[in-house]
Amino acid sequence: MTKNIFFRSILVFCVSIIVSAFLVPGTFAAKKHIRAKKTCLMGECWKRIDVNKLGEVGCPAPMLIVNNVLREMNGYLSHRQQLNLSESQIKQLRLIKYKCHNTLIKKRAELNLLSIDLLDNMSSDGYDLAKVEDLTGKLKTTCHAMLSGVIGKVIEARQVLTPEQRKKAREIAF
Repeated sequence: MTKNIFFRSILVFCVSIIVSAFLVPGTFAAKKHIRAKKTCLMGECWKRIDVNKLGEVGCPAPMLIVNNVLREMNGYLSHRQQLNLSESQIKQLRLIKYKCHNTLIKKRAELNLLSIDLLDNMSSDGYDLAKVEDLTGKLKTTCHAMLSGVIGKVIEARQVLTPEQRKKAREIAF
């Protein structure tokens, strides 16, 4: 008998919670968190990098740079109306963005292949020091080529804008 009363009371409790959820809007609804999308225009996102945290994650500098380049490229295109970009400018920016992605894909693939070769060489007992030095040199050169390539593309993208559009981009960015 006490088990029966216990289960009934739990059932009534659960039903009352469900009913109250329908009667009181937003009782169990997740609060809407509207996250402002951070815009990167004219290098504003570069100013927000916390340089003190660079050493905490290992060697994040190349990816921070690459991510900021991509954010900036996307920022110009997503704000094309506010910046009053012409069709010609939009086409130029899309082409630059395509070339940037193309460079990134190729260089990341090269870096991955070189890293695999280095790991393969280092995992054996009889590693070849000359080969290790050669591979680390190639990694350095490829990383430099990737970074300088994407930096060149973002500078090229900035130059597509007129001085007035650059000023407007700085105002829009936060």
